[in-house]
Amino acid sequence: MITSISLNRRNYTKTGNHLKSVPQVTLDKTLFDIHPIDAGRGKNYLDNIVMHRHNHFEIVWITQGSGQFAIDTEQYEISENLVFCLNPGKVHQLKGNEHLRGFVFSFQKEFLYTGRDAINGNFSYDESSRWNLDFSMVRIKTNMQIEMLEIVKSMQRELANISLMQHDVLRGFLHIFLIYLTRQRDTSFISPAGAQSSGLTKKFFSLLEKTYTTNHRVSDFASLLSVTPNYLNERVKKDSGYSASHNIHQRIILEAKRLIICKNLTLKETAYHLGFEDTAYFSKFFKKISGFNFTDFKQKQV
Repeated sequence: MITSISLNRRNYTKTGNHLKSVPQVTLDKTLFDIHPIDAGRGKNYLDNIVMHRHNHFEIVWITQGSGQFAIDTEQYEISENLVFCLNPGKVHQLKGNEHLRGFVFSFQKEFLYTGRDAINGNFSYDESSRWNLDFSMVRIKTNMQIEMLEIVKSMQRELANISLMQHDVLRGFLHIFLIYLTRQRDTSFISPAGAQSSGLTKKFFSLLEKTYTTNHRVSDFASLLSVTPNYLNERVKKDSGYSASHNIHQRIILEAKRLIICKNLTLKETAYHLGFEDTAYFSKFFKKISGFNFTDFKQKQV
């Protein structure tokens, strides 16, 4: 008979009359971590000196204070119990007064993938749905504040200790927290990509996210998805409200704006990063789709 007992915060397996130490796995905090927001001090303050972006998800919960939160080209006024959800790649900068407090949850998509959930498909990450996090802002309802704060405290306690199945416990808490958020979000913030979509549309958005720097035409995506360009345009428009070509163009322009805001790239550099060999053509493309001359838009960001 094999039994497991805990001794001095280490895990041991008992086989017969012998105890065998089972090494514990420390959580890699690049997969999941919680940082407190404390105006003027700490990691969050240092990150937000300039516009920046990450390759992981971030959820920012403001519990106290006021200020502004710039996300891509949008500017939000912040106040108590607002939650902002940031997908990988979003350019952002948080500016608050001296009373600003809250939490920043950071996690990689792999954190939601591991364990039993990855096998049965529950809570798995999907590029097209962005795990229902493709909305910018949610206000936590008064009757949910205490309950959600208890979840955060439970996650902090779990992070402070090395415990058996720590990943699974933290992932469970995070799933519950995310479910509570999605229940409270204003449907006006839901993006077309996050709406109920056909399998083809989901595949299109997933492919778009991965290849928008190399595939610029509907025919490129239609070929990869084994459908005609017209059918792809119609299917994506029915599901998202906009044609495939519109979504392709908007995704390219969004990244162009992020490169300008975050890295201050020149027209030529931006065109190169987005897979455009002809700088003059990209300049016309940028103005046609965004409505701004490239130089004018860049000057507004200074």
